[in-house]
This record gives sequence, C-alpha cells and structure tokens, in this order.
Amino acid sequence: MELMPAWRRWGYEDGIKEGLEKGKAEGKVEGKAEERAAIVRRMLAKGFTPQQVADTLEIPLTEVEQLGKH
Repeated sequence: MELMPAWRRWGYEDGIKEGLEKGKAEGKVEGKAEERAAIVRRMLAKGFTPQQVADTLEIPLTEVEQLGKH
C-alpha cells in the first residue's frame, strides 16, 4: 500500500470536510422545505383558506396552492 503525500492528504481531507458541510447545509434546506409543506397541509386540513395560510406564513399564495396539492 502506497502512502499518500502530506499535501495530497491535506487536499483530500479538505475535500471531505467541504463535502460534509455542503451536505449538512443542503439537508437543512430540504428539512425546512418539508416542514413548511407539512405546516401548510395541516393548516389547510384544519379549514384555513389558502389566502389565510399565505398571509400567516408570509409566503406566496402560489406556493401554498402548490404545497396543498401534494
């Protein structure tokens, strides 16, 4: 087994670190989007109008309508 030069190992470790950080950030964004969609669906199920949901959550009406369809 060949040992990796120190400079190459350093670049490899930086790449791994950047990849993990990017993955965590993307996961947070996806999680927030899923959470928002669940809140919209719950509010609509409880009888709120799409306009009330949009006003309360301060999001566009088109987004409420789109999330409510799923």
